Amino acid sequence: MGAEQDDQAAAVVPSAFDGPHRNRSDCLNLFLAHTADAVLVHQDGWVVYINRAGTQLLRARDANKVLGRHVSDLSPALAALTPTDTSLPEPTSTVPRTPVTIRRLTGEMAYTEAFALTVRWSASPAVAVLLREPTNDHHVHASAGAADDRLRAVIAALPDAIVVVDHHGQVQFSNPAANLLFRGHLTTAINLTDPSLYQRYPLYDVDGEQLPRWRRPLTHALQTGTATHDIIGADRSNGQRVWMAVTCTPLTPGSDSSPFVISLTDVTEHRTTADELSYRATHDQLTGLPNRAHTIATLDYYLRARHRRDPLAVMFIDLDDLKTTNDTFGHAVGDLILRTSARRLRQALPATATLGRLGGDEFVAVQLDDIDELSNITTNLHTALAQPITIAGHNLHIHASIGVVLVPPRDTRTTDHILRRADHAMYRAKTTGGARTHYLTTPPAQPFNGYVPQYFPRPHDHPTEPIPRTTTSQFS
Repeated sequence: MGAEQDDQAAAVVPSAFDGPHRNRSDCLNLFLAHTADAVLVHQDGWVVYINRAGTQLLRARDANKVLGRHVSDLSPALAALTPTDTSLPEPTSTVPRTPVTIRRLTGEMAYTEAFALTVRWSASPAVAVLLREPTNDHHVHASAGAADDRLRAVIAALPDAIVVVDHHGQVQFSNPAANLLFRGHLTTAINLTDPSLYQRYPLYDVDGEQLPRWRRPLTHALQTGTATHDIIGADRSNGQRVWMAVTCTPLTPGSDSSPFVISLTDVTEHRTTADELSYRATHDQLTGLPNRAHTIATLDYYLRARHRRDPLAVMFIDLDDLKTTNDTFGHAVGDLILRTSARRLRQALPATATLGRLGGDEFVAVQLDDIDELSNITTNLHTALAQPITIAGHNLHIHASIGVVLVPPRDTRTTDHILRRADHAMYRAKTTGGARTHYLTTPPAQPFNGYVPQYFPRPHDHPTEPIPRTTTSQFS
């Protein structure tokens, strides 16, 4: 701080200290320069003096960074903090202690108490302001109370549901959005870990499976003491399922008695949109069946499943003479036949089988169990397809050629290889008249019992198959 500024500090004291009381004024100069309270003087709002504590409070490198500034730059409230009569020569016109928020030169905000009085500065009226950051309990509690009120106002205005529970799951607080979500039933008398709630309000994971008690977000968070993030589904009283993003966070991590904050965000619309996009990406728009990519991915999953101990059957189904139907009746009729065929195939297959459309008039079905019934299954497929369809007075009969490949556990062939073999079997059925099934092994007439035909490669064998035995079944 410059010597000139320290010399001028004498002007802060009343004029009674001038003249014969110069020694007392010098002492006061020294006191102002070194007091722990921030003191600044302004004339008509322009800062003409600031002591060392003031520069520290404002985070200024030196006094020159503050001198010449208008006090409104520091705080509009500070500019308004002016005694009613600044023309008085004595410091009898004052402003009592007032909370003032000031902006430091670093951009930070500081909460202070300000006390202002009139003084003489270079023989002209001025205002001296003492600034002090509150440290006593009264102001600390007042500040904390104000902050708490602001926080509650913010939480009340949030669109997300917010619930605070103690370490036992007892509700301590809920905002209006939470009360709306729970239809006003959420009170401090409720414990969210009450076993009866699990039965009355089941929750579901992203796959639609009901969550057991230990997997529910709050239960898991309370047991582990860690934050959880989940997407869960719940059913409203009207049966509509809503999806929520749920976060459970401990307020004091590491403490066994920590309360938890639960936030719930309704993501039903996002989930519905995502499901629609996923469905469009994985399903055929004409038939509603899984499309080629999804069908191949599903087959690959089943083939690679390490836990698979039973053989499975891959059926390659190709509608006969669909091109002739398209040429005769048009593509609209062809599309109708494809939709009808897809529906009939799905209804004729066992519930455990999967069915997808590869494209055009080609379908693939995968039978995961009941391989002993494979002959009956393919017979049912032919019978279901053969039911007539009446179009413009014409009865159309749908027929299909089906190629079947049996795949034992631990088969090392690729998904593409399996599909090519099933396609080859289908082609053999079609070239021998169509409307029949061709197997790359004799369909078992008795329980499979782990039987593996000789031409199936084992893990240590070369994947190339010898010419298989074949049988066909024709349907009229």
